[in-house]
Amino acid sequence: MLSTNNLDAEDLLLLQLFSPRADESGVSAILHSERFSVKRFISVARRHLLDGEASDALLRLKIRDGLPLSIEKACLREAALASAAAVKLRHETLSVMRLLTDNELECAVMKGTSLDFSGFRRGRDIDILIKPEALERASELLSSGGFSSAGGRSNLMVTKSEIDDLRGQMKWNCQFQFEHREAGYLVELHTGLFEKSRIYSESLKSLHSHESMFLKGKVFDDELGTWRMNNEDMLFLMCMHSAVKRPPSSDGFLLRNTVDITRLANKPFDMERFLETVKKTGTACYIFFSLKLTSMLFKGSIDEKLLSALREMTSRRCSAANFFHFRSFKNLSGNSTLFSNIYRTLIPLTSAEAGPGILRALFPPLLFPRPVAVCQAFRLRLSGKTLAAGYLLWPLMLLCKGGKLVYKKLNHSSRRS
Repeated sequence: MLSTNNLDAEDLLLLQLFSPRADESGVSAILHSERFSVKRFISVARRHLLDGEASDALLRLKIRDGLPLSIEKACLREAALASAAAVKLRHETLSVMRLLTDNELECAVMKGTSLDFSGFRRGRDIDILIKPEALERASELLSSGGFSSAGGRSNLMVTKSEIDDLRGQMKWNCQFQFEHREAGYLVELHTGLFEKSRIYSESLKSLHSHESMFLKGKVFDDELGTWRMNNEDMLFLMCMHSAVKRPPSSDGFLLRNTVDITRLANKPFDMERFLETVKKTGTACYIFFSLKLTSMLFKGSIDEKLLSALREMTSRRCSAANFFHFRSFKNLSGNSTLFSNIYRTLIPLTSAEAGPGILRALFPPLLFPRPVAVCQAFRLRLSGKTLAAGYLLWPLMLLCKGGKLVYKKLNHSSRRS
């Protein structure tokens, strides 16, 4: 179902490094291959937010012929930078959590430093889960701690009239950004896991109606020194991210999410509780996809009993959509435009509650994109007058992307030869 024929040497090396059973001889062969480029390896690793961890993994391997000097120097530099960033992120996370918990506000760390199993994890922001009714109180506490609201700048889906209206945003939004006025780092307060509208074509209504259980299930992490989501819920969240928020069918696919899934799935967790969460939230289609994709990229990383149970929970319509979703994965630098758009056309049809989504699905998203796709492509605000210009520029962007794909294909063919 997933072929390695389209993968470059650098892609294969990343998969080898994060495999539960890394093949040192295979890693050595790739490193000494004429096809391998240190510069591109670091570039791909950075794109997937794995540069520090990948560099550390390479340095730890006992390769028979040793690391080439240029690779060793690059890895030492990237590992040092990532280690410093990880320490800083942990300090900032604990600082924000103390500010909230010392004022008796119930919260839990999502992702980020709670998933840093290596000490080399880079982070763009700090994600914290809170109750919806606690948003205004949390906002006041962050303001007193040196933060200012940054949602108007960083979230293009927020209209101009909603920038200072948190209650108005809560009708559809679930993540609210705050930037530290001096240090510059970003905190995202989450009142749920995924936005209710404007962003996703997938039907997540069942998930939205059960989101309160994720904060209730929080656990205190002695090593981290604060509250975080439990292992089952973190595994659930990362699977949803890999299938819905940053899937292979988009340009934002992150291998790091898949690596996180591998690690979480191999830590102690309650499989029955996990499956019950999937059943309650009606997300078997997406959870099965993520775990199966992880199993294909990192062979033997996912329990077959878990995959079998999820396969039985997945409807035929979802299985048909997933068929094309798997094929949308091309390599770590891009996806298949054809299969990605077939998947995005089919996914609204997988839910009986899709309603207007069924009508939207009749129009190929490649030719008639949703407003959110245009906003993200050209960095436009949803309510902006320039949105119309974005639709006019869409065909030109498709031509540019097509030309880029042809160039990459020719370049890839020449490298393989």
